[in-house]
Amino acid sequence: MNKKKLITLAATAGPAVAKVVRDYGPQLMRYLESHPDMLNQVQRAVGRVASTKGSSEETLHARIAALREQVRYLIASSDSHGEAATAKDFSRRLDGIEASVRMLPVMTPKQRRKSQRRIADALDQQAALIVERFIDERIDDAR
Repeated sequence: MNKKKLITLAATAGPAVAKVVRDYGPQLMRYLESHPDMLNQVQRAVGRVASTKGSSEETLHARIAALREQVRYLIASSDSHGEAATAKDFSRRLDGIEASVRMLPVMTPKQRRKSQRRIADALDQQAALIVERFIDERIDDAR
């Protein structure tokens, strides 16, 4: 397992993955050495979220769509009522963020810019939580 790949993934994905790498680094390295395909799967999923930074309407919709894929995986692979409830809560929060994005076209330009920043920040917070949970779940499912 290439340590550089893991660090690159953490840097690309942001604080959520960096936290997982920091907290579980040695165990994660050993695990990924025996499951190299897992790193590629996680890199693809996280890459879709990380590659769509910005606050335009199109970008916000693309980020929401990428996060919804991860939430669908979390719902499908939940092993307990708690995991399912958490995943459904992520889905509800994304619904709320998406509703805010749909309101952008009717705002004044000044309101739109302010709202886009606020929505992008809220989406960043949700992305951090979802990506962290997604990585934990992928690793847990592969065991």
